[in-house]
Amino acid sequence: AIAQIQELLSERKEILEKYNNPMQPLPVLLGPLSNIRQSFVVLDDTRWELHDPFTAFIATFKIFFGLNTGFPFESRHLWLFLQKTLFGISSDKDYTGHRGLRSFIAARLKEFDQYEVPPL
Repeated sequence: AIAQIQELLSERKEILEKYNNPMQPLPVLLGPLSNIRQSFVVLDDTRWELHDPFTAFIATFKIFFGLNTGFPFESRHLWLFLQKTLFGISSDKDYTGHRGLRSFIAARLKEFDQYEVPPL
């Protein structure tokens, strides 16, 4: 399974380089959703194994935020949602290009209490 993931990551890197986009950190989970066996964060050619999927997503978010890289185009809505709901962070650099995004996030914020994020 690791070899397949390496192949997919290499293909992704080639596509991103073709369009002059950097490879950004990714959470990588091995196994079916009902039984995830391994969780990683991958950045460039470095892979860190973490003890669970939640920690992998938290670590990935912290890398995005710490390096000020911005979120990947394909998943920026998801990451922005997590930023606002899970971490309670707003920034002047937040993506606002989608008309309904602010109202969607505002509605979801009302549904969530402030979560305590465990340290890595």
